[in-house]
Amino acid sequence: MTFPKKEEPVLLSAAKNGIDVGSSRACAPIVYAATPHPEAPPGAAPSAASIDDLMGQIRSPNAESTASTAIAFAKLNELARSDPAALKDLIRRHSSQTDEATKAALASLLSSFPSLEVTDSALKLARGDAAQRKDAYDLLGKLPSADARASLAIRQALETEKDPAALSRAVAALKSTSVAEPVQNQAILARLGTLTRDSDPIVRSESLRALAQLDKAGDIAEPSVYQMLTDQNPDLRTDALFAIAGSQLKSDRIKTALINLLRDTGETPDSRFMALRAVERFPMTDAEYATYSQSDAALNAGYLNSVLDRTSPEITSAPRAGGAIFSPFGK
Repeated sequence: MTFPKKEEPVLLSAAKNGIDVGSSRACAPIVYAATPHPEAPPGAAPSAASIDDLMGQIRSPNAESTASTAIAFAKLNELARSDPAALKDLIRRHSSQTDEATKAALASLLSSFPSLEVTDSALKLARGDAAQRKDAYDLLGKLPSADARASLAIRQALETEKDPAALSRAVAALKSTSVAEPVQNQAILARLGTLTRDSDPIVRSESLRALAQLDKAGDIAEPSVYQMLTDQNPDLRTDALFAIAGSQLKSDRIKTALINLLRDTGETPDSRFMALRAVERFPMTDAEYATYSQSDAALNAGYLNSVLDRTSPEITSAPRAGGAIFSPFGK
């Protein structure tokens, strides 16, 4: 099964962390010297053509398999660090870009060296239309948690944003921004609890995951997760399982609900697989462990059968070392 990811593109992450994407080996981290780019002499504006060329390499169809893309990203990073005009150009491009992949690449690039100009641009977008606000929350969520203005903008968006697509991005951004003050935390957790009942499925799912991650005590998250885990709607149950996967949430009744999912042969193999890995966190009675063991064997057998019969795969997850099925929970 394919688990949704919110991380930045693999290639861009590799480029920033010094990974040689042309092979499987790691190279030394890239060091960005504070010197002008060769194509932009001191005092001169950077060449728009050179930036266009580098951006073209990043968004090329073969981007994730070519070392040239990592080099292009590093050059853009160096150029923006050493030349204020280049930084301004990249900010402008991010604000006006319509291609989602290019916009994501620019957001990752700009967030790698946060500045007043980058935050100012994001806050300006947050005052725009729904599409601009969505882009703003994406960028604000990538900025360091120490950026108080970014954190405040995200917290305000939770209360004021009406567009579902933009609101879901604000909720996703919340997980990487600062919500340190206890009073603010309680207000945010309460708001997330409300949003877990939102009519929009993406807002609901993002809110439940954020709540499960941020509510360390589980006082608000546990009832919400349990309610969805036992709901008749399979989409809500899936939301709950993903929320459990991204948190350390535990309770006796959540364990019981997970065991019941394992016993339900009408449940999808993917959902039973996620429940199987989630219940491993809990101490189990002999009867519960018997259910767990039987389900583990059945799901592994189902996977092996799907490998032998490619025409009707039941589970798309790959097996990990030792024969057990790979899981986001670990083991």
